[in-house]
Amino acid sequence: MRIGIDCRYLNTTPRGVAHYLINILNQFARQASSQENFYLYSPYSIRYLAPRPNFIMRKGNLPLPGTFWFQTQGRSFINTDKLDTFWAPCDILPLGLSKNIYQVLSVHDLTHIFFPQTMANYNRLIHKMYFEKSLLNAHHIITMSNYTKKALVDFFNIKSEKISVIYEGVDEKFQPYDRNQTTKTLSHYLINRPYLLAVGTLEPKKNYPLLLKAFQSLKIDWDLIIIGKKGWKSNGIFKTIDKLGINQRVKILGYVKIEDLPYFYNGAEIFVFPSLYEGFGLPLLEAMACGTPVVCSNSSSLPEIGKDAVLYFNPYSVDELTNQLTKLINDAKLRQELSQKGIARAQEFSWQKTARQTLEVLKRTDY
Repeated sequence: MRIGIDCRYLNTTPRGVAHYLINILNQFARQASSQENFYLYSPYSIRYLAPRPNFIMRKGNLPLPGTFWFQTQGRSFINTDKLDTFWAPCDILPLGLSKNIYQVLSVHDLTHIFFPQTMANYNRLIHKMYFEKSLLNAHHIITMSNYTKKALVDFFNIKSEKISVIYEGVDEKFQPYDRNQTTKTLSHYLINRPYLLAVGTLEPKKNYPLLLKAFQSLKIDWDLIIIGKKGWKSNGIFKTIDKLGINQRVKILGYVKIEDLPYFYNGAEIFVFPSLYEGFGLPLLEAMACGTPVVCSNSSSLPEIGKDAVLYFNPYSVDELTNQLTKLINDAKLRQELSQKGIARAQEFSWQKTARQTLEVLKRTDY
């Protein structure tokens, strides 16, 4: 069987879709039979993925952005390779693929529908041009939550049976660590005080200004550590820090090596996830897997993932977030209870399961 995959995301530091795709491809290498070959398409060189006998690289040579490359040279490559299945792991399919190719589309979220103001103009344009056409062309759709599946059914009249919900996984490295291990790693980052932790790209959707305001009002001698690269409209976050006068207590670390990230979760007193909207919310799952008590926004898919292992708040209310943080800070028994519940909940997710279910969809071709 010949399965093609859009791998344009494997050219930059693995996060978001790239992280999702790398974990699934690594599992495909272990789970797939020798009769299954994967054609990996990209206009750029593919990084962060070890060569495998059944991975065939298809690199372009036209200087075009990824989406437009797939609508031109990429589409030509795909049709020439006589694929059985093509999988687009994030929102957009190449148009004009052969009718003999089974087309599968992963939809991570509907930010461009619910929160378009939080997206860069280019991304909004791409989704306006190609997203609905991709939904129509897809023979099957994968979402990361029932929340997103329901939104597709309600807003685009997609038939429910055309959509499979396949949760993301959590890497085994995210687990409770010994305190000495954690302290040693964090010392390299000059972290030696109690801290609240937030993880995610610095962009409007992540709702960091609300977190900063809540943090400023807490009566604690802790720091706030934010891990995430600068994204769309990140300047507002730095302006808020200056305005609140908390520069000395807020540390924005940017990108942190994936092997160090579990230590940050383990070292945190509390993990805070204030996001306005998520199609899944992987940092929430990673924090729970490490046994870190979590205070989380009650928006979108997050209660579906966290269930009763998390304290929730309205992401538009500074007071609610402040109250939930204060409650957790002052209640050691509750912190321990959430820690245990989080570990148990996270054990229900794995990349092995995600990849197995995804491969089952890609091998269907029942259209």
